[in-house]
Amino acid sequence: MIATRRDALKSLSLGTGATLLSPLIQRVMARAEGIKSSPRFIFVIQGNGFDAIQACPESIPFKAYKDCDKHEEFPLKDHELEA
Repeated sequence: MIATRRDALKSLSLGTGATLLSPLIQRVMARAEGIKSSPRFIFVIQGNGFDAIQACPESIPFKAYKDCDKHEEFPLKDHELEA
C-alpha cells in the first residue's frame, strides 16, 4: 500500500496527541479516584527593574540572587502572599 501525506499526518497527529494528552488524562484519572494534587506555583524573578524583595513574603527569609547557591523550595500554605 502506498502511504499518502494524509495518512502520514493522521498517524503523526495521533501519536503527538497521545503524548501531549497523557499527563492530562493521568490527572483526570487521579481526580476520579479522589486523589487531589496541590497547586503548584513557580516564581522566577530576575531583571526587568523588578526588585525581588518586593515579591518575597515577610515570613520567608529573603536571599539576594548573588547569594543563592542552590535551589530552594518553600511550601506556601503557611505563608500569606501580598495581593
